[in-house]
Order: sequence, then C-alpha cells, then structure tokens
Amino acid sequence: MRSLSETQFWFVVAGVALTPMLTFGIADGIGWFLRRTLGRRPEVEPQSERETARDKPEREGPSR
Repeated sequence: MRSLSETQFWFVVAGVALTPMLTFGIADGIGWFLRRTLGRRPEVEPQSERETARDKPEREGPSR
C-alpha cells in the first residue's frame, strides 16, 4: 500500500476533525428549519400574563 503524501495526510486529518462540526451544523440547520415551519400555529396564539391582565379591567365601578 502506498503511503499518503504530507498534503494528503493533512487533508485527511482536517476532514476527520471537521466531520463532527459539519454533522452538528447540518442537524442544527434542520432543527431550525423544522422549528420555524412546524413550531408556529397561526390558529393558536400564546398569551402571556401581561396580555391577559391588560385586557381585563383592574376593578369595575358601579354602573350608573
């Protein structure tokens, strides 16, 4: 078997070192896309406590 030249050796080392980063980067991109497309439901709008408290009057006065 023929041995690798120094340049080829460093290309192999760089490829092995970068493979996990590429794998996790691709997985992160897919997750971002799925969260963006599947995470939002237009028919259901989340309400925070501030919004519900703002919509309700603090106290009701007597009707005149």
